[in-house]
Amino acid sequence: MPSHVRDACKTNSDAVEQELVLNITGGPAIRYTITSPAGDVPGSYGSAGLDSDAPGNLSFYFWTQEAYRVRFYVESVTVIPLLLNLIFETTDSGTFTGTGNPGTAGAFSTSGTFTFGAAP
Repeated sequence: MPSHVRDACKTNSDAVEQELVLNITGGPAIRYTITSPAGDVPGSYGSAGLDSDAPGNLSFYFWTQEAYRVRFYVESVTVIPLLLNLIFETTDSGTFTGTGNPGTAGAFSTSGTFTFGAAP
């Protein structure tokens, strides 16, 4: 198995104290800082916000994975809900596709690149 695939095998606990930056194609950059493991109920799991704004509360997320792929759902008070498929191409970056406002009449497709690493 290539080292970038093996090293990119993230677990839920690996997401803690990490920062995920989404660079949306044709849109803004969104920065998520995860400070605690995902829970079953909404709470405070970190922060989320556009690069140009002060971050708000990261209220809910889940992070599941297989090999170099991660399924990430996130809700926050400052950014619409997103359901994403992250594909790691290196140990700390890759591409994503997904849906904004999933499960609603206003759902839309989104894609772009991301970086993932230790929170500042």
